[in-house]
Amino acid sequence: IIARYETWRTIKQTHLARMALDWEHLPPPLTIPQSERQPLEIDLDLLGKRGVHRLLDVAVSLEGRQRLRQWLIAGEMDLATVQKRQELVAELRPRPLFRDKLILMGQLATGRSTWTSQRWLEWLNRPSPLQQIRLWLGIIGIAAAINFLLLILNLTGVIGPIWQGGVLVILLLTGWQAQQLGDTFKDAAALRDALEQWLGVFTHLEKHGH
Repeated sequence: IIARYETWRTIKQTHLARMALDWEHLPPPLTIPQSERQPLEIDLDLLGKRGVHRLLDVAVSLEGRQRLRQWLIAGEMDLATVQKRQELVAELRPRPLFRDKLILMGQLATGRSTWTSQRWLEWLNRPSPLQQIRLWLGIIGIAAAINFLLLILNLTGVIGPIWQGGVLVILLLTGWQAQQLGDTFKDAAALRDALEQWLGVFTHLEKHGH
């Protein structure tokens, strides 16, 4: 609760600093290597200590801050895109409490979460583990059937106790696959925890949508 109210106070103080152009009390500017900066942002010093980006930037994530930068340095803008953004701004303008609560929820979630949006996308783009599980179940099933046949042949005296080595191979394959799947499920659990930390943001947006 204390962290929540301290963050809320910081948000309000930052709003006042923007209104008064009090640069000393604004969040630090976005850091981009000089070699990666575009001519437009260099000429206009968009990312400087008193730059437009720092004045406008209310994003709570690095990706959001970079998105604002991309918008500011865009050479040509599509008129329909600009008008759509203006409509969104007009919709949010009379909702200061909604905006501030959204920033609050985002900052609290960002402070607790160790997952970046890039890490989320990388995990979601992985192949489904269900296909891997089905494949290995089929392989182990076939191996078990073959081993059972070897056991029958051994009991009838046709061959030696080869089936014992087959049991060992199946156990090794099962253990190795369990470790691989264990890493996948461990990542899934970490993703679940990260999403739970952003639950407040999603809930706030859902209420606004209704």
